[in-house]
Amino acid sequence: MNLQEFVAEVEAQRAWRAHGVRAPHKPLTILYGIKLALNGTRLIPYREAAPELSSLLVRFGPPTDPNPQDPAWRLAQHDGVRTRIWEVRSEHPIRSDRSNNPRVRDLNDFASIGLSEEAYALFHDNPAAARA
Repeated sequence: MNLQEFVAEVEAQRAWRAHGVRAPHKPLTILYGIKLALNGTRLIPYREAAPELSSLLVRFGPPTDPNPQDPAWRLAQHDGVRTRIWEVRSEHPIRSDRSNNPRVRDLNDFASIGLSEEAYALFHDNPAAARA
């Protein structure tokens, strides 16, 4: 994966909007994944990532309750197809409701999240890509 392909994948992600304002949840989550890659970590247990993601969403997001599980879950698939930028890895099924909202307990108990292997390689092997 090159930087242009990564950017195209990010741009293909749907963003939640309210009153004409785009929510920053997915972009912040992706930036978190890039930070992990620059520090040599590809996947991190969701339960460890959730507090920092929540803090980012409180600081930079709309004045609503932060829900870090939503972007952490939804970035892995777009229109039912796995994306090339994000991964949710679990040895156990992550249950979700009819709207595809994941059960937070399952994420906490079983899931690790982070950049996909190819997105991780892009930033870990070439840190300058993060500044491009």
